[in-house]
Amino acid sequence: MTDSSQSDEQDFALAQQIVSLGSFIHRWGINRSHELEDYDLSFSQVSVLYNVRHGVENPGTIARLLMVTPKAITNLVDSLVARELLVREPDTQDRRKIRLRVTERGFAISRAFETESLEPLAKAITSLSAEDRAVLAEYREVVERVVRQIGYRTGLDEAPPTS
Repeated sequence: MTDSSQSDEQDFALAQQIVSLGSFIHRWGINRSHELEDYDLSFSQVSVLYNVRHGVENPGTIARLLMVTPKAITNLVDSLVARELLVREPDTQDRRKIRLRVTERGFAISRAFETESLEPLAKAITSLSAEDRAVLAEYREVVERVVRQIGYRTGLDEAPPTS
């Protein structure tokens, strides 16, 4: 085996591990959202609120980020608008398009949900050594840089939130 093909295999294996970790974290988020029943929001609804709160205002972009159909986003947005957590507004540049905006109530609920859901993870990170926390922070930065490097291939016209 050549050094190049061995390196390619190792890079592929690392890519698989990164995606696997993303799936693991996603499942943790879904399970955590079920634990926070007081909010009466699905993980998908929370994800829509989070993305809009962080500047992703286009429903089509959110559908691509969440990997759901436009119809699914329409249903999610309808439910959040009915609960007065989101509003639809006309796009100032193109009247055919709409933009989503989080209401004050939606912002407060989304932020409280995020804070409460991340609390156990933050506590676990606090228990890490300073060296492990630095490695974790560096890992996040490197993964984000790599994903942004290939991001143009996703067809997204807006970058995903970073915080």
